[in-house]
Amino acid sequence: MAKFSTSLKAPPWVALLWCALFATIAVPGMASADTITWNFNSPTGTLSEHQVYTATSVPGGNTIAITAYGYSSDDTAAKLYGKNDGTGEMGLGLAGESTNEINPPSFIQLDLGNLINNGGFASLSVTMGSLSAPDDSFILYASSTLGSSGGVELASGGYLADGKQDVQTVSFPLLSNFSDSTPYLTAYSSNGSVLLESASASSSPVPEPATVALFAIGGAALLLRRRRKVASPNRNLAECATLAMTGDENLHIDRASGYEAGRVAEVRPNCGQRRSPRAASIPPLRRLGSWHYHR
Repeated sequence: MAKFSTSLKAPPWVALLWCALFATIAVPGMASADTITWNFNSPTGTLSEHQVYTATSVPGGNTIAITAYGYSSDDTAAKLYGKNDGTGEMGLGLAGESTNEINPPSFIQLDLGNLINNGGFASLSVTMGSLSAPDDSFILYASSTLGSSGGVELASGGYLADGKQDVQTVSFPLLSNFSDSTPYLTAYSSNGSVLLESASASSSPVPEPATVALFAIGGAALLLRRRRKVASPNRNLAECATLAMTGDENLHIDRASGYEAGRVAEVRPNCGQRRSPRAASIPPLRRLGSWHYHR
């Protein structure tokens, strides 16, 4: 006896949508970015012409050292000075300059070679302090030569008229501005007195392993679905036909064509080219819903 069943098949994109929804709810989408910060308010007082600052990233645990160099003008080295006099008056300046800060034409350079070679950080932020007077301003450069204040201008800033803060942080891409041939960040005072307070680098967030696994499972399921469809192009042709029941109890199956002889009602459009000559010669009857015939 023939049996009939109904089937509901969701489009392939539904499986991918469910995987994405589950990934969003079940696990965090992105891992925390790795961040490292160097504070220049310690040690304090008069320092040497160069000073090494070491910091460890969170949560990655990367320990990276950068070196600061002081210059009173191009090619003239000067001793650094560390200040820690409270909010807005913390950071690195130059000994002997007015208020022991960075004044024109003096500047401080940071050697970022170790940070660049680490390769795990995408952006750099620099905080400048002591911007308490209307004429206090600074310019940051990417420089290729140690002891030279020139280079590619990255950012500039200065005193904020609202008077609510005397520090300013600017950010820019790291690896597109710095390289082995351009490893120096130059902090230059374009007017007034400023301090180099801190620098920090951050990595780009990366997908959580669980999220990657879920999308891999979804993609594999879609690939398997497609392979199964391609692997069985000659499936039972009767699945494409809907049968018109006439009351006859003995349904004769034509094994060559896969159709019930004389009882084919209609062939679905996507199976139209698979109809056998015999089935095509039988006048179609009315369509009966979404019933499929199965052997």
